[in-house]
Amino acid sequence: MKVDFSLGGLANSSLTRSRKSQLQSMSNMAAGYRRDLSRTDSGAYSLSKRVESEMRFEAGLSSTLQNAMSIAHTQSSTLGEMEKILTKMSEIASLAGSTAQNSSEREIYQAQFDGLIKDFNNYSNTKLNDVEVFGSVRTAEGEQFLDSLKNNWLKASEDLIKQEYGWSPDPDDDWELIVDESGAKGGWAAYVSSSWGSDYKGDVQKMVFDLPDFNAPHTQPDSIADTTVAHEMVHALQTQNSYYGNLTGESSPSNQTATWFKEGLAEFIVGADSRVEGDLWTLAGKPNSSRPASAPYRDASYISALEAQVPTLLAKVGDGDGSWVNSDQYSAAFLAVRYLDFVCRSKGTGGVKHMTEWMRSQLESNSGASSSGLNAYMNTFLGYTGGNDDFLADFKGTSGQNFVKGLVTSGKLFNDDTGSIRGSDALGLDGIVNEQDSVPDATGAPTSNYKESEDDEPDPITVTDGMTMELNTISTLNFGDSATYDLTSENGAQLAVSRVRELLEQIASNLGKVGSNMNAIESQNNLLSVRKTGMANKLSNIKGISIADESRTLSFSKILIDSNLSMRAQAMDIQRDATLMLLSA
Repeated sequence: MKVDFSLGGLANSSLTRSRKSQLQSMSNMAAGYRRDLSRTDSGAYSLSKRVESEMRFEAGLSSTLQNAMSIAHTQSSTLGEMEKILTKMSEIASLAGSTAQNSSEREIYQAQFDGLIKDFNNYSNTKLNDVEVFGSVRTAEGEQFLDSLKNNWLKASEDLIKQEYGWSPDPDDDWELIVDESGAKGGWAAYVSSSWGSDYKGDVQKMVFDLPDFNAPHTQPDSIADTTVAHEMVHALQTQNSYYGNLTGESSPSNQTATWFKEGLAEFIVGADSRVEGDLWTLAGKPNSSRPASAPYRDASYISALEAQVPTLLAKVGDGDGSWVNSDQYSAAFLAVRYLDFVCRSKGTGGVKHMTEWMRSQLESNSGASSSGLNAYMNTFLGYTGGNDDFLADFKGTSGQNFVKGLVTSGKLFNDDTGSIRGSDALGLDGIVNEQDSVPDATGAPTSNYKESEDDEPDPITVTDGMTMELNTISTLNFGDSATYDLTSENGAQLAVSRVRELLEQIASNLGKVGSNMNAIESQNNLLSVRKTGMANKLSNIKGISIADESRTLSFSKILIDSNLSMRAQAMDIQRDATLMLLSA
C-alpha cells in the first residue's frame, strides 16, 4: 500500500507564479517602469511604442536643427570675414585709382588686390563637414540659359570647332559648367579656367558664364550668346588638343603664354570685324561722333582716319603674352590670327586649320611641347626662323599693316560678314556669314564631359507631422576672375570699386537672411524642447510604476510563497508521523 502526502502540481505551479510575480515587482520597482507592460496591458504597450517612435523622430530632428544652426553660424562668420576683405579691397582700389599714384605703386596695389580676390573666392567655397555652406538658387532665366547651353550651344560650338580647327573634346577631361547669376555686369561675360602639369598637357577646370551680361531671351535661334559660348569652347578644346601650358614651345615658357594665339583663335571662330572697327574708331578720337547707323557715314575721311590707326591697333598685341583685358587687345589678337590664316594659305597649307590639326596630332603622338608649338610650326611650314617672335614682328610691321588696311579700304571690315573663319571675307566656304549665323544652330547633348554646377537650395526641414520649415538660401558670392579688375588703369579701378559695392550690398542681404534662418531654427528648437518634455512625461505616465500597486503585489506574492512553503513543511511532518505510525502498528 502507498500513501501520497505530496501537494501535487497545483501547489508547484502556484509557487512558481508567486516567485515570478515577486521577481517582476522587484524588477519594476528597481527600473521605475513596468517591464511586463506588453503582457499585462497591451493597449498601453502599443501606445508607449508609438510615443517612443515619435521621440526617436524628435531626436533626429533635433540633430538636423543643430546642424542647420551650425551651418548658419559658419555662414555668418564667413560673411563677416568676406565683408572685411571687401572693405580692404575698396581702400586699395580707391588708392590705385588716384591720379597721385605712379605705375609701380599701382602694380603693388594690383598684387595685393589679386591676393584679396583669391581669399574672397576661397571663403565663398567654405565647407562644414564636407558640406558647402553657401548655395545657389537658379531663376527661371538662369534655367533657360543653362538649358540652352546643355541642349544647343555647347554642341553647336563643338561641331563648329571640329569643322574649322579639327579639335574634338576629350571625354576623360571633366570640368564644371557654371551659370553665375550674381556676377557683376560688365567685365568678362565668360571665362574658362585651365591648368597643366610639368608636361604642359592641359586640363579644363571650369567654364563660367556671367548671366547679367547676357540679354534674354536665352534661346536658339534668337540669342547670339552662342558666339560667346563658341569663344570659350575654343579655349576649352585648345586646352585638350595642344600642349596648352607651352604653346610657343619655349624651353622656359613661364612668361610665354601666347595669349594672342589663344584669344585670336577664339575671336576668329565667329569673327570680330565690328570690334575692330569700333576700336579703330576710338583710337582715331571718334571722328564723326554723330555718325548715323547706316553705311553713308563711312566716307573717305572716316576710312582714312581708321587706316591711320592701324599701326597703333596692331601694336596692342605687344609681345603676345600676359593677360588680355582691353577690347583693342582682343581686336589685335583677332587680326593677328586672321593674318596668320592668310599667311598659311599663301604658303599652301590651306589655312590656320592645318596648324591647329598639326598641334593636335603632335599632342596625340606625345612629341613634346618643343616640337609641337608655334615656334616649330612657323619655322617648319611658314619660314619664320624666329618662330612666334618673328611672326608677331611681321604682323606689326609693313606686311601686317597693309593686310589690315586692305580690310578697311576694301570694305570687308564693314560689310555683313563678321570676318569669321567660315565667311567669304576670310576665304571661307560658307559665303557671307553674319553674327546671327556665325555659329550654326544645333540640337542635342555635347560630347564634352561637363559637370553641371549643383543647385544647393536647402531641402525643407520637417518640423512635425505634415509641417515643414524652409530656410533661406544663402547664395554663393564670387568676386570673379582677377584679370577683369586691372588697377593699373583708371577704368579697371572704377570697375573694381563698383564690384566691391555690389558685393557689399549682397553680403548685407545675405546676413539678413542668415539672421532670419537663425531665428527660425531657434524657434523650432524651443518648440521641440517643449514637445520632447511633454512626450517624456507622457511615456512616464504610460510605463511608470505605481509604488502602492507594486508593493501590494510584492507583499501578496511573499505571503503566497510563505504559505506554500509552510504547507509543504507541514505536509512533510504529517508524512513522517504517518509513516512511523504504520511501522509501529
